[in-house]
Amino acid sequence: MSDNTTVYLTLLKSDFENNSNLFNGYDDISIPPTGTSEKLICLEYYDVNFGNIGIEADLLNLKIPHDKRWDEGSDYSRGVESYRVLEDGAEQFIELNGNTEAVVSLDALLAAYDSGDIDGFITSKKQEMIVIGWDEQIAIREGVKIITSYQEHSGIMSA
Repeated sequence: MSDNTTVYLTLLKSDFENNSNLFNGYDDISIPPTGTSEKLICLEYYDVNFGNIGIEADLLNLKIPHDKRWDEGSDYSRGVESYRVLEDGAEQFIELNGNTEAVVSLDALLAAYDSGDIDGFITSKKQEMIVIGWDEQIAIREGVKIITSYQEHSGIMSA
């Protein structure tokens, strides 16, 4: 095994087209087998060192929703990260890999037990591991696009 791996980056076709200069160096492109596949693409990057394709910070700065998945290397575990932008502009970001997946602080767990709120603690931890799905992200993006277009055409400026 080496430090190189394959990375799969799933994003909206519109984000790919609107930011095409960002997505250089991918080796293959495909359509993911999902219900929203006509609006999504998957870029494949081969032989990526440590699973870092070099545009991760740009994806976050430009608020480009995506799923990034990478295979295991000799010094790291396979993993996935997901990033979404909610209707109110809030962001969801989760990264799970063999080093962090389902890790819970024993101190936090004991504190929840001592306070009698173990169920609330578990519910909270589950929520931290969930991002909205692509169908909802697409609906949000299309809703924002419609509102922005309306504001531009009617001269309404957003705050």
